[in-house]
Amino acid sequence: GKMNEYTYGFMYGFVSSNELAASVWSNSQFTYRGNDFARLTTALERVEGVNYLGIQSSPYWYQRAYKNLVFPEYTLELPSSKVVITKDLNKDNVVDWQDGAIAYRNIMNNPKGAESVPDLVAYRIAMNFASQAQNPFLMTLDGIKKINLHTDGLGQSILLKGYGSEGHDSGHLNYADIGKRIGGVEDFKKLLARSKEYGAKIGIHVNASETYPESKYFSEAILRRNSDGTYMYGWNWLDQGINIDAEYDLAHGRLDRWKELREKLGADLDFIYVDVWGNGQSGDNTAWPTHVLAKEINSQGWRMAIEWGFGAEYDSTFQHWAADLTYGGYSLKGINSNITRFIRNHQKDSWVGDYPSYGGAANYPLL
Repeated sequence: GKMNEYTYGFMYGFVSSNELAASVWSNSQFTYRGNDFARLTTALERVEGVNYLGIQSSPYWYQRAYKNLVFPEYTLELPSSKVVITKDLNKDNVVDWQDGAIAYRNIMNNPKGAESVPDLVAYRIAMNFASQAQNPFLMTLDGIKKINLHTDGLGQSILLKGYGSEGHDSGHLNYADIGKRIGGVEDFKKLLARSKEYGAKIGIHVNASETYPESKYFSEAILRRNSDGTYMYGWNWLDQGINIDAEYDLAHGRLDRWKELREKLGADLDFIYVDVWGNGQSGDNTAWPTHVLAKEINSQGWRMAIEWGFGAEYDSTFQHWAADLTYGGYSLKGINSNITRFIRNHQKDSWVGDYPSYGGAANYPLL
């Protein structure tokens, strides 16, 4: 293409010569197309008739607001960029992007909880639904013990899908409403404490995009409406969910609901899985609001997981549609980038699975 066409956004970028490679990191939460994470932008300069193409940080968001109500102070994050320059780090006698990527690890952000990922071999779901209490907390603990025996103690990650209210997709947005039929707070805390000796890490399935009338946080003010004034409906396989305005939620105390959950359960919960976030049903789910949501979760000591293969690339350690090999369409099966996987293979379960029958062959680079 022409030189003036080389203005693109990237998650990662490197330049190299025969002797040196360089990489740039930025905490920019910018987006060009809505569902991308374009922290870096190619930069073109013309000096004395010579074109120079390089990499720079994308623009930064610093302070934002909802209808002139400035978002809370914790959303503020000083702009930051870093550059690293290196020689041949992998000793293959070639200086290229791989050397820049290895050096990049020294300046990049590290998602909270990423150090646990290499040990979490077995992922599974314990689901409760429609008031039936199919998997009480202590039954889930029994399952953890069995898997521990069957796998000679390999690490486990268990997602409790329906830990609250009457089970899955009930009671949103009341995160601290622990399901009484499945054992309540007492049994949940027993599960969290006793599962540690079996190498298990427990997370919960939550929703920050819709709400239900039974929730104490249901209110007219938070609901999204269509142009004709009718409610903007969400999921409805039990009660009818109604989509919320995520920006209103952020401006009016969403963080307090995470704090309420932390106070009720203590410090032993490992991760929060945010269902459907990224599909836009609650409004703006692009890079900046996603990072703010992750900061709220991380601030309580939890790592972040998410549904979509591309979701929360900066912060997430697990993508459901990538790890669940038979689930979802081929175009949403995970991050299919050899550069991204080269850098962060040890930090995320976010990659397209090697499952050709479902259009998911991705063998590079298996590190």
